[in-house]
Amino acid sequence: MAYSKEIFETAQEIITARRSRAERDAQHRRKAFGLEEPRYPDLQNEIIRSTRDLMRTIGQGEKAKEIIEQSRVKHRTLTRSIADLLAEHGYPEDYLEVHPTCPICQDYGFVETRYCECFTNLLKKLTFDEAAKRTPLQCSRFADFSLHYYTDEQREHMQGIFDYCKGYADTFDRDSYSLLFYGETGLGKTHLSLSIAGELISKGWYVMYDSTQSIMNQLEREHFGKGTGDDYEKLLLECDLLIMDDLGTEFSTQFTLAEFYNILNSRLLSNRPTIISTNLDLKGIENKYTKRIASRIVGEYELLHFVGNDIRQQKKEEE
Repeated sequence: MAYSKEIFETAQEIITARRSRAERDAQHRRKAFGLEEPRYPDLQNEIIRSTRDLMRTIGQGEKAKEIIEQSRVKHRTLTRSIADLLAEHGYPEDYLEVHPTCPICQDYGFVETRYCECFTNLLKKLTFDEAAKRTPLQCSRFADFSLHYYTDEQREHMQGIFDYCKGYADTFDRDSYSLLFYGETGLGKTHLSLSIAGELISKGWYVMYDSTQSIMNQLEREHFGKGTGDDYEKLLLECDLLIMDDLGTEFSTQFTLAEFYNILNSRLLSNRPTIISTNLDLKGIENKYTKRIASRIVGEYELLHFVGNDIRQQKKEEE
């Protein structure tokens, strides 16, 4: 599963900081215990000298075996003596050791050849936090979606859409369909697309979510050398799920039309799902984005038509 370079580097920095903090805390405890118990520094220095002597035996053949065994016995004796001192002062046996946040990877972020669960969980959290900066991700969950604002006939239709979206999030994989959410404003398109995003991010999928206008603005800055990075378009094309909100509200130019088709076509060809939400109907998409673009969407996307009356307006009237 892909993550942006910035998120990956931030996760590595956090893991490194955790390890450094744990090592500093251990050093602080050792220093404080040395002041409390004057016998401890001598024992610790003896362990260090013993380790250095052992290192010097490397390459000495048969002679090294005897020295190694003597060193092991001495090390166990010294370690036991330090443990006894700790017990005398009421400290646990591991008090002077490094206590990492993650005992599995010791705050290195990986175990053997795979990333540790703590690192992948951190990537998920950072991805969620990044998405939440631009969207009300915390407030848009499946559990918060209410059918109360639809008429009986509308409710049956919207229940079907809700169930489809919930199932989509539950079973999402690289073979999942791309979706088009279309209908009038205020009918729950953004809420359900955000609900899907939140569910997938929590499972470790890399989801990019933004308004179409914001996406096009960033692409334009990158294309004409005004941006700070050069991998935004790559992320749009390679993320596990791309969600483009409010298609049709952006200012259209030849550049934005070409970029939209490139995103649409490239993700379909590479079998990477996309969710598009728009207030336009199918004819409106054709009028604004050409028949070629409309044909790709109608032919390749699952079309979910949202119906009802503006929920935001209904809520405002209830206040």
